Amino acid sequence: MPESLHALVGKREVKISLGTKDPIEAKKMLSIVSAEADAEWARLIETPGRPHDVLTREQIVALSGELYHDLLKEHGSDPGEPWQWAAKLSDIQRALPERMRTGRLPTTFFQGWFFEIGTQSQYFVGEQIDRLLDRKGLNVDWETRIKLCMAGATAVAQAYRELEKRANDDFRPYPDAQRFPDWKNVERTEPLLWREAYALYEAENEPAPASVKRQKGSLASFFEFQGHDDMMRVTHDDVQRWVAHRLNKVAGRTVRYADVAHPRTLFIYAKGKRLIDHVPFEGVKVRYKEKPKLREREFTLAEAERILTASLVEPPRRMSIEGAAARRWVPWLCAYSGARVNEITQARALDVTEVKSQNGQLVWCINITPEAGRVKTNKARSVPLHPHLIEQGFLDYVESRKGKHLFYDPKRRRGGSDANPQYKKVGERLAAWVRSAAISVTDVGVDPNHGWRHLFRSATLERAWRKSMAMPGPRSGSPPFPRCRPIDLEVWHEREHGRYPGVGAATLEGDTYLHQFYTRSDPDVSGRTTVPVLWD
Repeated sequence: MPESLHALVGKREVKISLGTKDPIEAKKMLSIVSAEADAEWARLIETPGRPHDVLTREQIVALSGELYHDLLKEHGSDPGEPWQWAAKLSDIQRALPERMRTGRLPTTFFQGWFFEIGTQSQYFVGEQIDRLLDRKGLNVDWETRIKLCMAGATAVAQAYRELEKRANDDFRPYPDAQRFPDWKNVERTEPLLWREAYALYEAENEPAPASVKRQKGSLASFFEFQGHDDMMRVTHDDVQRWVAHRLNKVAGRTVRYADVAHPRTLFIYAKGKRLIDHVPFEGVKVRYKEKPKLREREFTLAEAERILTASLVEPPRRMSIEGAAARRWVPWLCAYSGARVNEITQARALDVTEVKSQNGQLVWCINITPEAGRVKTNKARSVPLHPHLIEQGFLDYVESRKGKHLFYDPKRRRGGSDANPQYKKVGERLAAWVRSAAISVTDVGVDPNHGWRHLFRSATLERAWRKSMAMPGPRSGSPPFPRCRPIDLEVWHEREHGRYPGVGAATLEGDTYLHQFYTRSDPDVSGRTTVPVLWD
């Protein structure tokens, strides 16, 4: 037995007789027993921590009756030819106790009959029993499964006899058909704490740290409202009360995609792992009225121009090199690429490289990769740099950051966590800057960071650049955006992609910033620069 199951099963090994002394027959039986054992070990490993359900004899017979009724439901009204069911009944004899067999078998099958019919019954109905257990949300131990298979084989044999009788035009009720009691659900006393279930979910699915933080927050609020942490005790009515409560507190969209979605996901996972037998969120719908849409989610061209113009203004002297560079370059990179802000703020100097197109031309690109930080699709993609960025000197800045991150210094990290990484804080500071009085993009209808992505998408749609995009597609229901190939980059750069109107870095005698003119006149000058300035 696998070492990881010793504590769960309470044994280090399980002994099963093959029921024969014949070497040839034993070899056949060994392959069957080994396969069944391996399947059981795999099933137990997949559902760790869940206590076994204890079934009474009545419940075992009731479950086996479902196999009987399923066969009668499928074939009872039109059973076909008698010989088909007679052949099936003959095959399944080896899985039945001797008292229930209708024909004789070789003497080898009467040796060690308990283990032998247990193994044979698993061979004949094991998969059906496993599907039945899944359907009922049951988790049983090895011995109970064998008992279920033996009872199931007997029920299936009974169904074969009934179908053979009906195939001979005898549709009189079968006397033993009433022997199967109605199924009664297993009453469980062991609680299933949501934190334990989520630990299994997190280990298996490996969600991003930010997703873990968000999901745990929603789950903690949900179960705090319930007044307990037991997933077994949550009912459909409890969920409805939660939805009504949250709709009085937050927007309907938040309730649907957070307050309901996260707990529902955990319950579905737990049921799939047979940790619980119900999902109380089934049939729950969050209905709400959408708020009036007062504007598009993208920046207007006037707002974009204000932000890009502000990026050319000399930054405060006390601002770090990385912070000043974020203001200077991130808005332009987002404006010309459609990338998410945090995909840009996490970039490293080594991510800016030349990519060779299919016609041999080298094109400068920025590689957005999960190696640098969080990427929504978890797949790397190369986004070409607009020539205007290169003209402004972006590559010079990249060269100055060789071996470093472009927009933050990990050495300056102050606490934080994987769910709130340093590059995300850079994006938050940029958003605050856009909202500040310096730029005054204060309309809550536009996201101060994501507005670039929406603007870029609209611009590409207007110019029908769908086949030359280097941008992953939006959510389903929106037009598709295949990623571009290098062969399209030259066209995208040189012919199609214009510059943002009205925005440019003014230069005079090679200088861009006012402080450069001051220090040219007096290298020891101190004080602040002022505008306007007359230069002679």
